[in-house]
Amino acid sequence: MTRNIALAASLALVLTTPAIADGLAFEAVVPEGISAERVANVEKFQASISAAQLAAMEAQGYGAYGAIAIPVAKPGNPVTLANLADRDAARDAALATCKSETGTTCTVIGYLVPA
Repeated sequence: MTRNIALAASLALVLTTPAIADGLAFEAVVPEGISAERVANVEKFQASISAAQLAAMEAQGYGAYGAIAIPVAKPGNPVTLANLADRDAARDAALATCKSETGTTCTVIGYLVPA
């Protein structure tokens, strides 16, 4: 419980300032079930998603709705899926793809949403 409170508090700054490009925004979320030692890496990754990066993603065909997921129990590359019908579809697709690619349970760390 203490870890979850610390995680929520440490991600608060990231969560209050979403990155926004012309048509796409990134909303960071507090991931569920990750270890305390992975919190700093998640924060850095979330903070690294800038308006310039979102604009580049748009230029490559990424659009709302999308989600970014990571494995819970082990380090792994983020899985990003976009251009889905809604936020729930993006979450479900990112979690399923992440689990398929990593063989383990995953958690969402952010969403690509309309700006």
